[in-house]
Amino acid sequence: MEAENNVVETTQDTTQDTTQDTTQDTTQETTNKGIEKNKNEIIQMLKKTGREGIEVVIEELEEDGFFTAPASGGHHSNQPGGLAQHSLNVVQMAEKIGVALLGGAGYNAIQNSVIIVALLHDVGKVGDFNKQFYVPNMVQDGKPTKANPVQKYKQSEKKPWMRNPDLTNVPHGIRSAVIIERYFDLTEDEEYAIMYHDGLYEPSNVAVLKGHETPLYMILHWADFWASHVIEDTGSSEDEE
Repeated sequence: MEAENNVVETTQDTTQDTTQDTTQDTTQETTNKGIEKNKNEIIQMLKKTGREGIEVVIEELEEDGFFTAPASGGHHSNQPGGLAQHSLNVVQMAEKIGVALLGGAGYNAIQNSVIIVALLHDVGKVGDFNKQFYVPNMVQDGKPTKANPVQKYKQSEKKPWMRNPDLTNVPHGIRSAVIIERYFDLTEDEEYAIMYHDGLYEPSNVAVLKGHETPLYMILHWADFWASHVIEDTGSSEDEE
């Protein structure tokens, strides 16, 4: 009878492990499909702008891991692929805001610029100088015991990523514009919008922006704020990039 019980328990354990593995594989497959879908949509939209040099920018996005990067440490879209998803949310909101405020003809006049700044405003979050912007945020996993005296660590569930301490602390909007302009010429208005898209939430922006807001900047700022704080809100009160 005891042998039978052992067989049942082993079978249950094996079934449970198999179920967990299958669930993880399915979840990963779904994530990969979503990342690929977002990537194709972003590439298609950028190409439609017809801007010279955009193909080089697309190559750099893929090489630097833009399509698989998170958008924040523990707030909005902090999952792998979150940065691309956030960028799509921003461009969709920017179009709605632009059409509502400028009308169809007015929006069409700046549509390509809106697409460029909305999709590329957070490029700085992939990092620079061969350093990632975000690295895993490792926290203690339990406490050491006499039997297992070595402290174990795991990636935080609440805030899975942290800013890379080895990367110079430059506002990511400025970093984004600097990276883009290595490969692609932004207009003055586009550069301004990307650099200062965080608005007055970035203290260093106050002296620059106050009274000098432009329509493109405001469309990007509002769209970014709505996407990150409404569409993608996780309920976190942390103020983080």
